[in-house]
Amino acid sequence: MKIEAILVPRGAEYQSVLRGIKQGSRRCGRKVDIPVIPVPMGQEAIGCFLVNAKKHQASWTQTDGSVIMMGLCGALSPTLTIGDTVIYQSCWDGGNHPRSCDPSLTHYLHHHLDHQTQFVIGWTSDRLIHDVGSKQSLHLATGASVVDMEGWTSLEVLQSWGKAVAMVRVVSDDAHHPLPDLKDAIGTNGRLLPLPLAIGLLRQPIPGLRLIRGSWIGLTQLTAIAHQLALLQQVA
Repeated sequence: MKIEAILVPRGAEYQSVLRGIKQGSRRCGRKVDIPVIPVPMGQEAIGCFLVNAKKHQASWTQTDGSVIMMGLCGALSPTLTIGDTVIYQSCWDGGNHPRSCDPSLTHYLHHHLDHQTQFVIGWTSDRLIHDVGSKQSLHLATGASVVDMEGWTSLEVLQSWGKAVAMVRVVSDDAHHPLPDLKDAIGTNGRLLPLPLAIGLLRQPIPGLRLIRGSWIGLTQLTAIAHQLALLQQVA
């Protein structure tokens, strides 16, 4: 199944996926032609990004192809652990009806990826869910297993263009421990702000160290998954 593009949040997540694609290309001995598109964090920011990409006729927006959204996510379910790879069956955000990912593409990835994957329902939040109580309450109220900040809007826009969309993410924080409160570390343009990020981590050093460790594990797994996707495209 031909993948037209991979969308992934800017920064470390984008670099990790790009690294995996390049590793797959070197292993195959030729370049794997999958555009990796860095996107902003947050529903409003990614919505604007996608509309502008279509307006300016970015090549990957012009055909009815398959798109994969990749990145990190937070666990809401207590059964998920850091480093777990999840594939979304559907995603919602509370203010809108749930949207289902493309079943054919979803099952193709589940069947062909070497890494063990789990099907989940995702929840898209307009803020970072950092405290344990909120994670538990959200899981019980919605049935969602993971939380992200881009999923629902990405599905809405991309599916309106006629694209088949799948979402593959890696858990970088579990449901049992708090995260630092980093609400001020994400700008309105969907970029991480280095100084507020550093201050937030220093104010809560133990959760901060846990976040750094979980992110490192998740990013390593993202690279491995992207490597596998590159190899799959050689036979697509």
